[in-house]
Amino acid sequence: MSHEYDFLIHSMLGLGASHLSLLAPGDFNQSALQHRVTAIERLNRFLSRPALSLADTEAAFAAILTLTFQAAHMPDGLTDFLTMTRGCFLVGTHVVPDLENSAFKTFERDVYVEKASSVAASDNHWLPLLDKSIANGFCTSLEQLGPLCHSVIDIEHIAMMRRIVISATNNIYECFREHSFLHEKAGRLSAAEFAAFIDPSNHIARLVIVHMLLLDIIMSRTICVWEDGPQFSFHETRHRYDARNVMAIMWMEKIYDSLPETYQPYIEWPLKFSRFMKTTFQADTSFWRLASVDLHDDIWLKTLQLEESEICE
Repeated sequence: MSHEYDFLIHSMLGLGASHLSLLAPGDFNQSALQHRVTAIERLNRFLSRPALSLADTEAAFAAILTLTFQAAHMPDGLTDFLTMTRGCFLVGTHVVPDLENSAFKTFERDVYVEKASSVAASDNHWLPLLDKSIANGFCTSLEQLGPLCHSVIDIEHIAMMRRIVISATNNIYECFREHSFLHEKAGRLSAAEFAAFIDPSNHIARLVIVHMLLLDIIMSRTICVWEDGPQFSFHETRHRYDARNVMAIMWMEKIYDSLPETYQPYIEWPLKFSRFMKTTFQADTSFWRLASVDLHDDIWLKTLQLEESEICE
């Protein structure tokens, strides 16, 4: 597909250059930026065309996904990452005419839930759960932040993150289902609401975003435990440099440094825990434990059902 769409090629080359700039000697940042700018300009022109085919919309969606991943490799990419994440939702919702029959059908939430069910069926005894001490620390940090929030958007984000973390301690499938709604919220905001949310001078929203970034990192670590299985600890089977999560921690630290001193205490726990996380990226994932459960219990089966009428903001 990529050879037919120049914007997709440039987005892929930009992502590759950004990744190399983190992992290899030499400076690829200029090339990464040039490819990114070209990809965005050409993608914008392409999306203004009338009557796009399914292949056209798939290429556009692939490009914006790639641009989002590239932003996640950029030291100054937080605003781009949030904007492109919103763009993924908007393009996937309003441009791709039939997502469930496209190359990206697995992005449909019901398909995601079905895949979670198949994973559960493959192992009837083990699944990863978040250590309750970590969940308690995260929730306490959210509770301290709560009284500062007067925006409905900020309050909704805090409530959603609390549900995600609590469910991570006892119901990993409900946890991932809830987490799938978190970044989708950006796509449901108006342009003005989104601009206000990502404005660097909006200090309360910056505090909320730090918690969102940390939650993304925590959620990403369970995959490592799941893939290796209950018989292995992470450090025995995996050694990797996690560029995406390292960059997220860099964004968190930049936000902390940019905040007035009166706001910094509200993200001390996320910052302390993120520094601990750095030591786990090439070691273990000890804050996730493997719990033995009966996956055939009704309470577990109910979590894998998603009603069509359900809307979670």
